[in-house]
Amino acid sequence: MTPAGVRAVTSIVERIIGGSVRQVGTEYCFYVEEACEPHGERDLAILQYLLCETFEPEWFGVTSFLDAEFATVLEDGP
Repeated sequence: MTPAGVRAVTSIVERIIGGSVRQVGTEYCFYVEEACEPHGERDLAILQYLLCETFEPEWFGVTSFLDAEFATVLEDGP
């Protein structure tokens, strides 16, 4: 999310909660739906390579990095 997008979402949240937001963190999330069969290890390795290669690999994980850092996590997206 761009800095302008973060400011816009923060402004909306502040209006909704009626207070200020002290700290904001962002991350990209990818939700992958399995067709019919569960993915095998090879398929998961390929998917992980495709998703983390685009961004910084050290910031790729199967769970949110924000959960450990923030008490409240809100998702914004399609």
